Amino acid sequence: MGLFAKERTIEAIYMSGMIEQTKVAQNGATYIKSDITTYYAVFALEDGDAVELRTSFENYCSFVPGDRGMLTYKGHKLISFTPFRAEEQADPSAPVEC
Repeated sequence: MGLFAKERTIEAIYMSGMIEQTKVAQNGATYIKSDITTYYAVFALEDGDAVELRTSFENYCSFVPGDRGMLTYKGHKLISFTPFRAEEQADPSAPVEC
């Protein structure tokens, strides 16, 4: 995949997000390097596959599990996700955990 992967657009459902923090070992101890954090979004695709895509903090905080929409990605990088009628899908009273 990677550099030569084709951009793909497909209907998908946002399932969950994950955070990966870089850890470094120094003097026998392990530390989390807070300035190196990677965000991921997991989508179920209409063809039955699932993908885990790198995304930005802003996207990580804006998606709601269960949102259905059009997903565009290239390799393992999220390009865009546009929910269908987002105002009808999202529960405005639900807390955002970011």
